[in-house]
Amino acid sequence: MPTVFRVIKPPRYKYDNFRMEALSALHEVERGMLKDFQSITDTWDTKPTFEHNISTKGGKFEVTVSTDDAVFAYLNDGVAEHDIYPNDPEHPLSFPWAGYDTYIPKTIPDWIGSFEAREEGDTVYKDHVHHPGVQARNFNRIIAKDWKARMNDLLSAALKKAVKDKA
Repeated sequence: MPTVFRVIKPPRYKYDNFRMEALSALHEVERGMLKDFQSITDTWDTKPTFEHNISTKGGKFEVTVSTDDAVFAYLNDGVAEHDIYPNDPEHPLSFPWAGYDTYIPKTIPDWIGSFEAREEGDTVYKDHVHHPGVQARNFNRIIAKDWKARMNDLLSAALKKAVKDKA
């Protein structure tokens, strides 16, 4: 019995159509990621600035949202327990305090968003405090995971549309 080979040709599409659809999809992802990052800092008094960029170099699609804000990095990555001293020994640290379980932070680990913090108690003054540290919030990991799947879906839809609209 003879062996038969058939050539399977991928469907033709107009590259410019795909490129425009793909860029539209990447902009949608960029806007969504930026909105997610900004929702984390909605209740912050000092909001970080987020840089955002789209790249299609070498046929690789990439959306980047980042900040160089130190406070955001501390929360995202976490901080080990540490001692805090005032910058000026003449002026002690001051903060509201009613006990260890009375403070509720604005953000929590593995969740995207923020709410108002709760600080209770009278103002106390200390020459030194031992901070218990901050558990990593993992904002960047969660947002990247959420948007990677959406980006793949949007780019697949862009390719299907380009094939359908071939000219």
